[in-house]
Amino acid sequence: MRRCFLLSTLLWCTLTHAAPPARPNEIARAVIGAEYISVPDRPDIPGCSDGGGSIISANHVPTDFSYQFMKCGPQRLLVLEELVGMMDNFPHLRIIDAIPLPPFKSDATESQLHVRQIVNAGDCTLDGRRDRTMLVLVKWGRGDRITARNGVITAWGFDLEAGKIIQFDTSRIECEKPTPP
Repeated sequence: MRRCFLLSTLLWCTLTHAAPPARPNEIARAVIGAEYISVPDRPDIPGCSDGGGSIISANHVPTDFSYQFMKCGPQRLLVLEELVGMMDNFPHLRIIDAIPLPPFKSDATESQLHVRQIVNAGDCTLDGRRDRTMLVLVKWGRGDRITARNGVITAWGFDLEAGKIIQFDTSRIECEKPTPP
């Protein structure tokens, strides 16, 4: 509980106008180590809101790890979480890594060609293989396939053994624009 109180106080101070604006890396560092119970329709961490995420699978088997997009004040973060246990049938999670995200539009569609968006990893390959745990920031442009030369901006994955979010070399990534339904 003390950790949660300290985190709440730190986030409140860094996200309000009473303090100088926090740098994105400071906000990311502030949430690492935070534990919370993931209950629907309730903020996970004071000062932050849930932006969606997913359980991470390895070899098509769910792990005790998940990622989540969070918005803490003006800053969006990508966080890596580990399942600590269950409390009252809800997941008890610990944030083990967090990075600030560059600007992107979370509700963009493939038809919005020049808008930065994070795409489903199933639309992209890493070294020619589909990696469903990879997140890729793209601008689609006009082509059906994009690479680092024409629209792949950055990409992240997860090293679960080290408990870290990792960044991929964009020259290893190619994405195919999804076909509209």
